[in-house]
Amino acid sequence: MNKTILAVVLGTLLAFPPATAFAQDQEASDDSVNTGGISIALGADVFSDYFFRGILQENQGVIFQPWADITFSLFESDTSSASVTVGTWNSLHDGPTGSGGPNTDPQAWYESDFYVSGALTAGMLTVGGGYIAYTSPNDAFTRVEEVNLTVSIDDSNDNWAGLQPSIMVVWETDGQTDAGNDLGVYFQADVEPGITVGPLKDSFPATVGVSLDEYYESAAGNDQTFGWAQVGVAAAISTDTSRHGTWTLDAGVHRLWLSEQNEAINNGDGAEWIAKAGLTIKY
Repeated sequence: MNKTILAVVLGTLLAFPPATAFAQDQEASDDSVNTGGISIALGADVFSDYFFRGILQENQGVIFQPWADITFSLFESDTSSASVTVGTWNSLHDGPTGSGGPNTDPQAWYESDFYVSGALTAGMLTVGGGYIAYTSPNDAFTRVEEVNLTVSIDDSNDNWAGLQPSIMVVWETDGQTDAGNDLGVYFQADVEPGITVGPLKDSFPATVGVSLDEYYESAAGNDQTFGWAQVGVAAAISTDTSRHGTWTLDAGVHRLWLSEQNEAINNGDGAEWIAKAGLTIKY
């Protein structure tokens, strides 16, 4: 793992004072908050390593991942809402899969994704679905398209951020993430217990990803069920919502475990430490 990025992330985590030090009662005026039906979010993350669902993409050099999306509110009440989101997510590298390798121009631009999704919320329950196209501007991999279904529960209250359980099922519709012969079906389960006090949130995310059908194919065409698992610790601090939006700084360290197949792709390493730091702006 990139030790410089790990040091920066650990320093950021240690720099966050106890949550109670940030508890403040600051209220933005009514005319400074976005109350319209369109919201915008953008951000960027820096990672020490980039794995996609347990499959190694890059573990050398700088990994910079900017993104942006726009959400249209279809309706909203005290207990329910519906929305549609359109956005793009990107990954730029200066390692072998980017400007440091024999790739086509633009060399550093390893990945550019387009996504559109919808979500319906009723109480604590949110059901969503979407489409994603994964492309590589520098031709490092072939185009992959998929559709997904997600279910999540927001069980937060007061200072308790809840467990935030969620599941996702993915169906490949064109191309294969594992570069196999068959379109795959993928399942993922997540929880993110945490504590929120004022603008500070401390969380402990955990994820497991498995193949439901042909998602992790071996060279011999055999499908391996288990793909990857990950646990971590993260901290995020946000500004109060104002006419400049909500700004959130976050940092985290995660421990990743890989299946035998994904371990082989990762040069025989079955576990990795991954560090990240990021900024998100929402308005």
